[in-house]
Amino acid sequence: MRQIFINLPVKDVDASMLFYTQLGFNVNPLFTFNDQKCMVWSDQIYVMLQTVDMYKSGNTKNLADPKQNTIATFTLPVESLGQLNEIMEKGLKQEDQSSSRQLMKVLCR
Repeated sequence: MRQIFINLPVKDVDASMLFYTQLGFNVNPLFTFNDQKCMVWSDQIYVMLQTVDMYKSGNTKNLADPKQNTIATFTLPVESLGQLNEIMEKGLKQEDQSSSRQLMKVLCR
């Protein structure tokens, strides 16, 4: 089976984990530590939420400012438009967290 692990630098791994959990991701404890949370979308797709320091430890290049630059885009498959709407609503409920607001602004463009 082929799998993809998407590494994302985040300022607050716990808040980011809560956000992704609200979107429907599950936590994989096998790859979850204090500085990294492994979020599972499917058997093949994992999002690795890493502290900025951990992310930089495996990368010698400068980290782009996500407020000024597009770093990458990813598309995650869903069953229907209804499921997409449910996911978006759950994300919007996390509105009080700044990282969630920032992500939702990007997703809703």
